Parts: sequence; C-alpha cells; structure tokens
Amino acid sequence: MTFEEAIFWLDEQGGRWSTHASGSTVQVIVSLGGHQVQAPVERLLAEQVRQAFIQAVQAIRSTVSHGRSRRT
Repeated sequence: MTFEEAIFWLDEQGGRWSTHASGSTVQVIVSLGGHQVQAPVERLLAEQVRQAFIQAVQAIRSTVSHGRSRRT
C-alpha cells in the first residue's frame, strides 16, 4: 500500500489521522469509528511519518475487517 492509497482509503471510510509529539516520542494516530491505532515514528522525517501512517492504516484496516478493536 502506498501513502496515497492509504490516504484515499482512510478518507473514503471517514477516518482521521494526526501526529502527536511528547518529548522525544512521536506517534501517528489513525482513528476510524471506535477504533484507534498508534504507530511510533523514530524521527520526525516525512518518509518515516508516511511509513508509520501506512502501518497504522493497514493495522486499522485489518482491525475493522475482523470486527475487533486492537491497539498497536
């Protein structure tokens, strides 16, 4: 899955995403319905944020398709 495909899928589903930084910790947070997945970002670099976003979307997509809540 590419970053563009992940953005498109999440948008079609009505989901949202954001980043959160606290100290030296950065996370991408993807929310869809009652589900939320957090993916850590090693460094606040565009490519690493994209990769974390893709991982989070894939995880939430799997969670939604299996009908259960899971956090990573």
